[in-house]
Amino acid sequence: MLVTAQAVILLLVPLFLWQGFKQSANAHVAVADGDANVEVAAVEPEGGAAEGCRNFGKQLWLMVEGLWLIVTHPVLLGIFWIAAAHLIPRVILDYQGTGVVKWKWPAPHGDKSPVAQHNKQLQTSFFAYCNLANNLGTMAMATLGLRTIVDKGGLVVGLLACPIISITAVLAVCFTGTEQNDTRFWTVQIVLVFVNVVQYALNGPCREMLYVRCTKDVKYKAKSWADMYGNIMQKTIAAQINLYVNTPDFQPVWSGAYCSGWVAVWIVIAVALGFYHTLLEKKDLTIGKDGVGSWPCLQDMDARDVPNVQSQGGISIQRDQGAGTA
Repeated sequence: MLVTAQAVILLLVPLFLWQGFKQSANAHVAVADGDANVEVAAVEPEGGAAEGCRNFGKQLWLMVEGLWLIVTHPVLLGIFWIAAAHLIPRVILDYQGTGVVKWKWPAPHGDKSPVAQHNKQLQTSFFAYCNLANNLGTMAMATLGLRTIVDKGGLVVGLLACPIISITAVLAVCFTGTEQNDTRFWTVQIVLVFVNVVQYALNGPCREMLYVRCTKDVKYKAKSWADMYGNIMQKTIAAQINLYVNTPDFQPVWSGAYCSGWVAVWIVIAVALGFYHTLLEKKDLTIGKDGVGSWPCLQDMDARDVPNVQSQGGISIQRDQGAGTA
């Protein structure tokens, strides 16, 4: 429902803006001699109402064109999946992290006692230290390890690091059981830091590298849909798991099963995208150009998997973009 409501709002707001600009641009003001009254007369736009509707339809299409690119390109559909796939295990771990902190320093809602207020301050202070650990770890890994991992292991290794760390972290929390103790407290917090560091310093940059071999339309249209609605969709899924599975008590078996299945699909997609990106680099292909990356039925048979620049006799020759379209 949340995603649907936001989509409707995104369609209505430009409509109102377009109507306002149209009335402002096409209205003229006639001031009578010695009369302060202003009369506004609407003037029909050039080309008539039909042309205005067509232009408005084009503007609406630009809003959803990114979604169409994702649907018609399985590669972009895979990127849409992994762009926020980390949120499922992370939100589950975050929920447990908040729970163990509240156990460590209880501060019931509405309790104004000095002890509860002091514990609330301790909770805030601890979360600040966790954020500091995340930032320091991200900075260290991005500075020292990112380039080495990508250069030596390739993009596939970079994309696989986050799902492997995520499922390891979730299973580690599951094996600690449901009884609240210091062991479980520190296990949850430590694995959360590791997952956050790998996501921010390694998985995020590697995911962005997948857009290098894409056209501008894909980068600016499809990517925005993946970043916005991919995050919302997967946060919603994780929240539902926490609501129906881990409330009021954590269910390690079901949480571990859900995350294992999710990460298994994530790994398959990450491996496929990593190797496909390597193929694009070798053949000098661009997703979104000449049908590259789209479903086979939508591709140009003559242009499929043919590099943009071919070398013959040591001379680089630009391929005719219109080949095979006759």
